[in-house]
Amino acid sequence: MDRLRFWADFVNEHAIRTVTEIGVWRGEFAEFLLSNCPTIERYYLVDPWRHLDSWNKPFNKEDNTFGEVFADAQRRIAPFRSKCEILRGTTAEVELPQVDFTYVDGDHTLRGIAVDLIRAWPKTTWLGGDDYGPIWQHGSQFEPSMVFPFAANFAEAVDAPFEVFANQYLIGGEGGFSFTGDTSLARQVQPPMFARVKRLFRW
Repeated sequence: MDRLRFWADFVNEHAIRTVTEIGVWRGEFAEFLLSNCPTIERYYLVDPWRHLDSWNKPFNKEDNTFGEVFADAQRRIAPFRSKCEILRGTTAEVELPQVDFTYVDGDHTLRGIAVDLIRAWPKTTWLGGDDYGPIWQHGSQFEPSMVFPFAANFAEAVDAPFEVFANQYLIGGEGGFSFTGDTSLARQVQPPMFARVKRLFRW
C-alpha cells in the first residue's frame, strides 16, 4: 500500500477532524487526504516555501522556484480552500494549532526533525511522518537524514508507542513506549564515499 492511501485510511479509521502537515512542498499529500477523508474539517499547511541558507538538502531551491512550488500547492488545495489554513514558515516561526493528527515531512536533518517533533508533539494526539529510513537518503554531499533513529528515540523520551510501516512512522496511542525495531546508527554511520576509500586503503 502506498503512503497516501495508508494515511488516508488512518485518518478515516480514527475519524480525524483536524490535521497539520509540516513540509507541504507541492501539496500532493494534502490534496489526497482532503479528497479522500470526509471527516477532515480543518487542515493546516506548514511550510516556509523559501530558500533556507542553513538547510543543506536537495529540495532547498531558490526563491523563484519556491514561488512556483507554492503556487502549485495553492492550486491543489483550491477545491478545499474553506477547510485550509496556510502557515507560511518553519515550525520555529509559526504557532502550531492543536489538532488530532500531525504529519511531518519537512527538514529531515537532525536539527530539523528535532525541532519539528518537539514543537508538534504537545499540539497533537497522533504524530506521524515520512522517511524513517537510511540516513544517507540524498548522498553524502548533503546533510544526513536523521528521522531514523530520532523519531523512535523521541517516542521513547515522551513514553509514547512507536510504530513503523515501511518508511512511515506513527507516535501515539494507548500505553507507554513500545518498539521492537533497530535504533542503532552503527550500520549507517559511514557515508558511501568514505566506506569505499576505507576499503581501498585497507584502513
